[in-house]
Amino acid sequence: MSVQDASPRVSIDRQHRQVYRAQIEVAKAVRTATKDAGLDRTLVELLNIRVSQINGCAYCLHIHVRDALAGGETTQRIAVLPAWRDTTLFSSKERAALALAESVTTLPDTRTQDQDYAEAARHLTQDELSAVDELGTSGSDETADDDADAVAAFFADHGARHLADQQDQQDQQREQQHDDDLDDEEDEERDDEQGGDHDAR
Repeated sequence: MSVQDASPRVSIDRQHRQVYRAQIEVAKAVRTATKDAGLDRTLVELLNIRVSQINGCAYCLHIHVRDALAGGETTQRIAVLPAWRDTTLFSSKERAALALAESVTTLPDTRTQDQDYAEAARHLTQDELSAVDELGTSGSDETADDDADAVAAFFADHGARHLADQQDQQDQQREQQHDDDLDDEEDEERDDEQGGDHDAR
């Protein structure tokens, strides 16, 4: 089906006005949280850009790259942001925040998430950790100041899908953890049996 044949998008800001308004309020609360935590706005926009790159949100990238450049960010750092681990352009604090934002966005296995969080905690305060976590989980800190139709399209195309994907990944991780626990129990039982056979000899 071509783009021309696609059905027009539902205006979710009108279809489910309360939900839309609640999402906007969450985005505004995330922005307030990053500010109250003392996170530099330049860093926040870097995080917004990186999360938007992972989520494939063109509108978000347009907004956040524009705001980052207006705030003094360099085109060089934005250009290499997907490969930030392989550069020396970012400070330890920025790297810690980027790693945490990526982790809560992509939801790797539980052990990797714990490692990412532990590393971030070496460079960020508790308030900063929480704010970065909220930013990554919510997808960005878009505000109601942006064009309503554009933000509505963002949530329609990305917001609900992102939350659903996160839930699916969390369910898969829980199932994998359950399987791992069962494997560990079976290994322990085999070890116990082998130990008993050895003692019997």
